[in-house]
Amino acid sequence: MVQYLEDPGTSVRAGLPLSASIDRDQRLDAILDFGALTTGFVELTVDASPGTVLELGHREEPKRIGVTETTSDYEAGARYICSGGRATYSALEPAGLRYLHLTAHAPDGAEVTLVDAAVHEHVYPQSGGAHFTSGDQELDRIYRAGVRTVQLNSTDAYTDCPSREQRAWTGDGVVHQTVHLAMKDDWRLAEHYVELANSPRPDGILPLSVAGDFEQFGGFTIPDWCLHWVHGVHNLYRYTGDRTRLAPCLPTVERVLRWYELHLDEHGTLSDLPEWNLVDWSSAFTTARTSIVSALCARGLAEYADLCD
Repeated sequence: MVQYLEDPGTSVRAGLPLSASIDRDQRLDAILDFGALTTGFVELTVDASPGTVLELGHREEPKRIGVTETTSDYEAGARYICSGGRATYSALEPAGLRYLHLTAHAPDGAEVTLVDAAVHEHVYPQSGGAHFTSGDQELDRIYRAGVRTVQLNSTDAYTDCPSREQRAWTGDGVVHQTVHLAMKDDWRLAEHYVELANSPRPDGILPLSVAGDFEQFGGFTIPDWCLHWVHGVHNLYRYTGDRTRLAPCLPTVERVLRWYELHLDEHGTLSDLPEWNLVDWSSAFTTARTSIVSALCARGLAEYADLCD
């Protein structure tokens, strides 16, 4: 933890409990480091004068004093006004964070003691005994990071990140699903991803994210992410072998592929695709005649044929 009074102040490393006397023209700023990224419900136990205001910032990176913030320095937060004496604040909504940036101030000054701080992690309960080890420590580290990343992005749906948007993006989910199917023996969330995203627009294409404002308001989408969803349907077939259970998805798969059929050129490849062809932030060109989206569509056609055999 880093403590400093006034701005910019002098940084002082400290532990909990942390006490300070704040004048009316001062504030207490503290950065609490939980050691790793987590997601869940923040809880603070404080002992402070009545009217003391605690501003909480949930961050993946520590806040840099005197440095202009950018959109990559995303911060969500909350405000708690102390009623006086010792009390416990428990967040009503989960947040993703490693660092909790706390600012305490009071109009007439205050005595403040931060007694304890915690995050009650809130993720989808996963089970499964699959594991991987090798003689390469870096490869093992990457493996553990991948498993933990999926865990932090698994709640009631697969999300893109635990902190910033927490959206159920149609394309992102297939990455989590692939890891989940290989690592866990409870596949309900992997199945739920396919069911949740099976929400086509009138033209047959899927929204760029579901169960949120983008799906509600319609508008443009990311067409190639629909092909990732098709891959997610096929993933379930590869692992379960159950065509009957996946049959309700096949009409949507067909409509997605027929949407692409309208954009085939004289070479049999895709050209001049409308909307936002993202291919997940790749550096490949997707304008004019596109090989990468053509390849994704060819994969989708092969997977559809396999599902229909």
